[in-house]
Amino acid sequence: MLLLTWHGTILRVEQAENRLTHAPPVPVRPAARDFTFAAPDEGLALPHSLDGETVIIEAAHPGAVHLVRSGRYLRADPAGPFPDFDADTGAKWESFLPLTEPVAAMLRALLGGSWHHEADEADEAVQIGLEPGFILSVGAARLDLATCRPAHHADGGILLVLPDGPSRLRPRQAARAAPEIHLRRSPPAPPPRRVTTEAEFLASPGTCLMLPGSDELCFPPLTASLADRDWVLDRAWPAPPRLGRQQFQSCVVHEAHKFVLLERGVEGMVFDNTGISSEPGYLSNLAEHLPPHFGREAGEIFLSAAALQGAPVLRGPHAVFYGGNLVNCYHWLIDGIVPLTMLQPFLPPDTTLLLPSSLAGMRASSGFDHLGLLEVFGFGDMKWAQIDGQVCFVEHLYRPDQCFIHQIPATALQAARARAFARLPPAGPANRRVLLIPRPPRDIANRAVVEKIATKAGLEVVELATLGLADQIELFRHARLIVGIHGGALAHLLFCRPGTAILELSPACQFRPSFAQLSGKLDLLHAVLPCATAGNQFNTALQVPPPKLVGLLDMLQTRLALADEAA
Repeated sequence: MLLLTWHGTILRVEQAENRLTHAPPVPVRPAARDFTFAAPDEGLALPHSLDGETVIIEAAHPGAVHLVRSGRYLRADPAGPFPDFDADTGAKWESFLPLTEPVAAMLRALLGGSWHHEADEADEAVQIGLEPGFILSVGAARLDLATCRPAHHADGGILLVLPDGPSRLRPRQAARAAPEIHLRRSPPAPPPRRVTTEAEFLASPGTCLMLPGSDELCFPPLTASLADRDWVLDRAWPAPPRLGRQQFQSCVVHEAHKFVLLERGVEGMVFDNTGISSEPGYLSNLAEHLPPHFGREAGEIFLSAAALQGAPVLRGPHAVFYGGNLVNCYHWLIDGIVPLTMLQPFLPPDTTLLLPSSLAGMRASSGFDHLGLLEVFGFGDMKWAQIDGQVCFVEHLYRPDQCFIHQIPATALQAARARAFARLPPAGPANRRVLLIPRPPRDIANRAVVEKIATKAGLEVVELATLGLADQIELFRHARLIVGIHGGALAHLLFCRPGTAILELSPACQFRPSFAQLSGKLDLLHAVLPCATAGNQFNTALQVPPPKLVGLLDMLQTRLALADEAA
């Protein structure tokens, strides 16, 4: 079985039955070139945004006729009547028009291409369409296909017998067309309509519900010198951190009939034929290595219609809660699971979590357990579906929005931490002081010197990669002081208790303030030490400056001692 689209209208090609078909929505390609893709066997129903009418014939069953009109799909076999429509009731059976596959091929060519009259000196394109009653419109003329069929001309054109006599159409040289889905980054898509009640949010696709916000004071991290304090602001990426009094607020969104990308690096991107409605910034990372079916023209990125071939159709409510770069623990936990805890209270009871197949095998490459972290936060009992392929089409989609660390309210992060703690055994005293040794390539070049300083300061040395997920969580829950290199593993700061001290060893070529912002929202004491890297690159080994390391450790230990005395 195949589907074809003409000018955005879905057509189903199969052995037809004399009945009205209702079935799941299927993907739609918005441009005017034909393509085919597999569809669910149980039938077809159109997304709400579709309308139009056209006819198609099966190669294996030349007499079968299919009609799409006004958001309804009908099919009939050669022995039955042809479906027509009633303005009030929708569908009725009136007459039947048998067609052969050669005529069907010409209809496809006529409707999908650009044509000219043979004697048209102005070389203007002829507008061709299919009207109710099986009438082919050719410019201003009308051709009743029940009495007159198109025929091939010897030179490759198509011969039509119009009311005023025979006319030959010749194909026009088609201009090169861009791939079909324009993944526009600017101007941004209009925001969803805001609603104020949960009931209206659940009942109304295309809406968003604002969550409680927070008014926060944001401070820069501690540093070993004023020069390093300046570095925090000068080398911050992608922009200087937000300091002073700030407002933070997120929202949740309900959409209908949307595509969701599941390709590595752009997982969770949501779009339709109007462009992107959710893209957390990873589209810009596609500059060098575009996934299959992606294209770039004049700085803009497009997705070919071929990517939609065979896209699974998911009925009912689904939730997508993550962005790209899922191989990184920080982006899965802070950009994904925390927003999911914000979204979950507003999901219908039968919602399915939508997961990309790219999670398969990630545990070995990234060193952390994606599904295990879902379990930690109580999502292990939810329905979830891991979808193979590059893209899927979702009937009802729920997602968080505005969910980067600089947008998430502190109260939401603290609520997510409390949710996890409520599922874990009672914690003992937070008294561990640790130096975390990461996995290459972002390693410590002068590791022996750093370990000697840390040991002298009373820290234990821990290779985090040797610990399972439960042991890592317990380490952070019971930590009083953590020294670690900037990396995804520091996402586990979410499990630290308020007052824990953090010393982040950061590549000096760039300051990424995510962990400092995370610490600020969780009431942690955060310091940053810039360290030279091999080749001044972000993902190479760090050369930790010993005097500054000693000074920052002394500063943090002193502050912890004063806090303990005050308590």
